[in-house]
Amino acid sequence: IHAANPRRAIYTVRHMPTVSLSTAKPTTARADALIVGIRNDEDRQEFASALELLGFTGEKDQVVVFPSNGAAKAGVVVAVALPDEPDAEDLRRAAARGVRAAKNVTSIAVALHPTGVDEVEAIAEGIALGGYTYDAYKSKKKGKGAKKARTLTTATILSAFARQTLATKAVERAATVSEAVNIARDWVNTPPGDLR
Repeated sequence: IHAANPRRAIYTVRHMPTVSLSTAKPTTARADALIVGIRNDEDRQEFASALELLGFTGEKDQVVVFPSNGAAKAGVVVAVALPDEPDAEDLRRAAARGVRAAKNVTSIAVALHPTGVDEVEAIAEGIALGGYTYDAYKSKKKGKGAKKARTLTTATILSAFARQTLATKAVERAATVSEAVNIARDWVNTPPGDLR
């Protein structure tokens, strides 16, 4: 939810990115940023030199951001460390870390190698939950140097399951769950005097 005026109790649904599915390869996906899960040396192939230069070792929770330099259609690559056999929770957390690291972009492509529809749902939840911010009381910057920050509007999950109806329904379920979680987060973050 998002309150236009924090002192009023009229809430509207907070903006969440639109999540879609695609069978595109990570290097050909059209987006401002590519979030790619790195499990092993095979996943590093296209980006090996940049990952090595940045000291990416694949340790738990490690994230690095670098320009693609033509290795992918996306201008920025966000590499997220994954275990060799990630489960749904690992993928949910990795998607959220990747979204938080991809700053000032309007579209992302997410290649975290899901092995089932439940993992596609977890990635969709991670995208929506990772993009959450509570800024009801933040003042807007004014003046000449004030730039409007770009916000994430679209996310595409790259998966072999993209054409399955079950995967589409899983993404819809994830949107419903994420919206409810984000509403609860807003309630927790809103001062009690403003909850009416």
